Amino acid sequence: MKALVLLLSYFSIVSAEKLEECPGVGHKTIKGAQASEVVAQVILTKKYESYGRYTEHDVEEQLFYRPANKTSYYSVILIPNRCNVTTGIRYLVGCNLGNTCDYVVPFTITPRRKPKNMTMSSKH
Repeated sequence: MKALVLLLSYFSIVSAEKLEECPGVGHKTIKGAQASEVVAQVILTKKYESYGRYTEHDVEEQLFYRPANKTSYYSVILIPNRCNVTTGIRYLVGCNLGNTCDYVVPFTITPRRKPKNMTMSSKH
């Protein structure tokens, strides 16, 4: 659990607009994602029809934060229609033990710290 907090605090998750419109009630922050029973990085591979407020998507799992294995995670998940997700993009998802993922945020890794100046000196 601490590793998840450390990893997500070191890297930022970009896209403030999506962050505000997609996470469900109680999921406005990374701590909200931690309330989910399954937290993973996935790439959406295929979109299916909508069922009420949700749309089915096939996913390719990239990395599991919780649980450490994928025994309780399905390769077809339900994402709220309000999320406006795009096939082929990597997302951080927080789901219940079924396949409903109410926390869906685009996952873009950008270091918060800028690297030190790496310019080469002309002196030998």
